[in-house]
Amino acid sequence: MPLYNVAPSTSANNSSSENIITDSLSTTATQILAANSNRKGLTVYNPLSSTVYLDGTNAVSTSSYLIPLPPNYYYEFPYNYQGALWGILASGAGSVQVREFI
Repeated sequence: MPLYNVAPSTSANNSSSENIITDSLSTTATQILAANSNRKGLTVYNPLSSTVYLDGTNAVSTSSYLIPLPPNYYYEFPYNYQGALWGILASGAGSVQVREFI
C-alpha cells in the first residue's frame, strides 16, 4: 500500500474508465465514496495543509483511522479495494482529489 509525496499522475491501468471526484471534508466524518463492486483501483490525493484521516467506516476519527494522509501526499489503495471510503480532517475544511478506476 504505497504512500507517495507527489501529485498523482495518469498511468496505464486495466480499467475501462475512471471517475475523478473532488470531495469536501471537514472535522466531521464524511463519506467520500460508497462501496463499488466494479472498482478496480482507487487513489486519494491530499492537496490541503492538514492531514486527512481515511477509513472504510463512518467511525473514522483523528484517533481511530486506517490511513493518515499528510499534506501533499497521495495514497494508492490495494488493487480491487471495493469498500466504502470515509474521511475526516484534523482541522479546517477542504477537498481531496479521488480517482476511482472502474
